[in-house]
Order: sequence, then structure tokens, then C-alpha cells
Amino acid sequence: MVRLARSLTLISAIGTVAWPFAIVIGVAGTVDDCGDSPFDSPCVIQESQIAVKTFIAGNIEEPGDIDVFQFEVRAEDVGSLYLIETIIPDGDPFSDTYLRLLGKDGTSEIVSDNDSGVGGGSKILWSPEEAGNYFAEVTQFFSTEIGLYQIAVFRAGIAPPDDHGDDAAAATEMVVGGAPLSGSTELSADRDWFKFRIEANRFYDVETSNLETGSDTVITLFAEDGLTPLDTDDQGGREFNASRISWVSPSNLSPGGVFYYLEVQQFLSGTSGVGYDVSVTSTGEPLEVSTKGEPLNGEIEEAGEIDAYVFSATEMSIFTVSLQAATNELNLFELRLLDPDGITLVKSQKNLEFENLTETLGASGDYFLLATNEFEMGSYVLSATLESPEGNPDLNLDGRIDHLDFLLLLEAYQEEK
Repeated sequence: MVRLARSLTLISAIGTVAWPFAIVIGVAGTVDDCGDSPFDSPCVIQESQIAVKTFIAGNIEEPGDIDVFQFEVRAEDVGSLYLIETIIPDGDPFSDTYLRLLGKDGTSEIVSDNDSGVGGGSKILWSPEEAGNYFAEVTQFFSTEIGLYQIAVFRAGIAPPDDHGDDAAAATEMVVGGAPLSGSTELSADRDWFKFRIEANRFYDVETSNLETGSDTVITLFAEDGLTPLDTDDQGGREFNASRISWVSPSNLSPGGVFYYLEVQQFLSGTSGVGYDVSVTSTGEPLEVSTKGEPLNGEIEEAGEIDAYVFSATEMSIFTVSLQAATNELNLFELRLLDPDGITLVKSQKNLEFENLTETLGASGDYFLLATNEFEMGSYVLSATLESPEGNPDLNLDGRIDHLDFLLLLEAYQEEK
């Protein structure tokens, strides 16, 4: 492979600039406009091209080709706002770039983006925390494709302030049951952290809402250490692209409760400049549901509302629950069975009009049942039973072996006689 260095005069929409770059000629004679690696003849974007937004022509000449551009962040520009952007020329409407920003080591990815730009173009908004040489890597989103593009790295002034901290230590406090808080993904790969105080054995519901156009949230719930993830959700919210996590807090929390943490980010890490709201609510302790088949009346007062129930069971018990709509012939309700940890989903069932939720429980403890209807409000009738596993002396499944179990055994014996 032969490499030739030269300087080219580029006529852009802004003006005329010098462009030092490397030409790489492959074995088959294909001319590669930029090297495929930060360590193999990357194109260099000059400070003059960063200070005045200048688009540089590029070409993914063959499937799998990679173009790498190197640029310098000066010490005085740390904390500035950088726009790294690709656009697609009119002559190649099928080009679809994938853009990655790499760190100073040339290998670690800071952020990536496919289609936050115009058409098939990509866009990253970024604020560097350290001076040094960084790398922008351009490929086609589909590795089998080729295509033309133009790229610019532009220093666009001072980065906007971050509305919420990026980790547990800098989390913004939310009030349970309080008004939703507004958040914004100011920069690509921005993460907003929140914290809220929870108490023992309570049902909690945290969700995003009022998403601006282009916003697609992903939320992660963390335990009190701010490090242990408990659950993650992308599309479970009541609005398009919104997120939601519902759970029952542990019963062994210290008096006064503890802080739990929530991280909000965008599904596509390159997304920037979009907003959302986030809130957390609680309906208190879950209601105890009978497992002897006694009907229980419930009501969903608004679409998406969740009713929480609890019941005790022993290992290998067979749990069966039915839910019938009381005010509508269409049964659009959903039941979710949660593990004794209050958050892990054991099973969910939506077609309750035709099939009950049935599950053999793998451990002894308190299980939780969530009833909801994401489409409409309405009343329902819920009925649950527990079937004791064969050979289990705890006949009434109350977690104890006592005189009540003996009476049930005696009753069964007399019935058989």
C-alpha cells in the first residue's frame, strides 16, 4: 500500500481553506481519502476549519471503509461547545452516515450517532473536559453501502449549563407525589440524575412524560448506594417513547427511608437539545389479596393507573388469578406478577378475557400483583387461589405449620371417609 501526502485547496460555502490530508492507495488501486484508523493516516482538521464552520468532502469508497478525522482541543477551549456534523450532498441521496467520537487514546468511544442530523447525516454536540487530540470516525450505517458526505467540526461557543447532575453525587432531588420536574438533554450522551426518598413496603411509580419531538428516554433505577441498577425501561411509559418503572420497596428499609436514584438518558446517545418531564408517585402499601378465591373489586380511575396487591406463598405453590372487566365487555386489563424483591417481573398476562395468569412460585415469601389498563379506565373483579404443592404440610399456605393445618388435614380426611 502506497501513501502520498499533499495539500488541497477546498472551496466551501464559507470560503477557501487549506486541507492537508493523506491519500491511501489500496492494492486494487482504490483511493482512500482518509485513513481507516487514528493510528493510520487520519485526516487532520485544522484549527482554522474549527473556528469557522467548514465542511470537508468525504467518501466511503467501498463497503466497510472507515474515514477518521483528527482534531485538536486547545487548553483554552476546554468546556466549549463542539458541533461535529455530517451532511449528505444532493448528488447522493442514499448515503447514510454513522458518526463516532473517539477519545484521546483513539479507541474509547465518547458518543456515537446515526441520524440526528439532516436526512442521512449525523450530529454530535459535545463539550470536552480535557485538552488534546480527538478523533471523529465516519462510516456508512450499513457496512455494505458506499456513499458521499461532508463533515465539519465546529467550535460553537460556550456549552450550555447542565440542568441536572451526571451522577448520584450530583443528583437533583424529587419529591414523591410532587409536580413533575423538567429535564433536557443539552448535549449528546448527556445523563440526568435524580434522587427521591422512599419508605419501606410502599408501591412506587416513576415515569417520563411530555417528551419533546425527537426525545426517546431510557430510565434506570438505582439502589440507595447509587451504583446498583435495579431496573431499566425504554418504552414502558404512557406516552410514545416515554419510560416507566413500577415497584414495591423492600420491607427492611431503615426508619425514615432511604434515597433511591434515577438516571435519564436518550435511547440514541447522539440525541441532543430535547426535553422531557419526570415524576415519581406512590399509592402507599399494597393491598392484601385473598388467595381463597374470594372476589375483590377494583377500579382503574384513569388510563395507565396501577393497583398494587400483595399475598404470601410458600415454595412451589401454584398461583392462579383471574381478572374480569366489570364495566366493559372488552377486557383490556393487564396483570403483572412480581418477585418477592418487589421489582423483578415473574410473569405478565394481557389476554385475561380468555386465559388466567397461572404460575408455580419458586420461593417462599410475599409476592406482588399489579393490575393496570393502559388504554382506558374501568372497574374489574379480581380473584386469586393458591394450590399447595403435593406433600406440603402447610395446607393453608400461610407460611406456618400449625394447628390450622392439622384441622384442614382432619377435615380432608373426614370428607374422604
